[in-house]
Amino acid sequence: MNPARGRNRRTGGANRVGHAPLATLGSALLGVLIGIYCPSGPAATLTATTSDKTGAPLADVVIYLEPAAGVPADLPAEPDAVVAQEGMQFVPYLTTIRVGTRVSFPNRDNMEHHVKSFSEAKPFELKIYSAGTPAPITFDKIGMVGLNCLLHDWMRGFIYVVDTPYFANTDRTGVATVVDLPEGKYEARAWHPDMSTYIAPLTQEITIGPGTTSIRFGFDFVPRKRKPPHPV
Repeated sequence: MNPARGRNRRTGGANRVGHAPLATLGSALLGVLIGIYCPSGPAATLTATTSDKTGAPLADVVIYLEPAAGVPADLPAEPDAVVAQEGMQFVPYLTTIRVGTRVSFPNRDNMEHHVKSFSEAKPFELKIYSAGTPAPITFDKIGMVGLNCLLHDWMRGFIYVVDTPYFANTDRTGVATVVDLPEGKYEARAWHPDMSTYIAPLTQEITIGPGTTSIRFGFDFVPRKRKPPHPV
């Protein structure tokens, strides 16, 4: 948040003794409001760069930060996330959400799908349905959720549920940016779908200061190639 700049300019004419000019009172009030709503000053940013065993950029890595002081208790609810069946695949392939978030699964194909998760973090099933959107599902436990279509075995997707509001996924360049971070100490974690539930996320202890903090994660594997969507 960039605080608005209050003006502290005196208006023309004389002022009565003991009475502050209106402009000065307005600036003082603005300063109080800024102190209430932005007590820690401007938020900081984390940039994480990831690479695979060969040094190539690694996409689809979840970067999430767990505050040493604990997650604030008064966080607002997250908006619903969307994982569509589109072009005979799950879009997006990887979705990261905060625990308690609801996810909708619209079918945007002219083809029936049968979505199922066998994952311990959230087993569920959306039986065969045509175009439309069934009721959203609430993900109330942290961990990895693998998505499958029982009618189209090449369709795979992932939802990763975390207990922190500070997360982002890496893009094709292997970079993720987490914004609006309060300054302080964190444990930064990095997870890729190829790690499944068998390999623990990579971790780093970091301190977030003013401005932008940069970190790197190197993984000891090369990602598996995804199955391309079959023609309908």
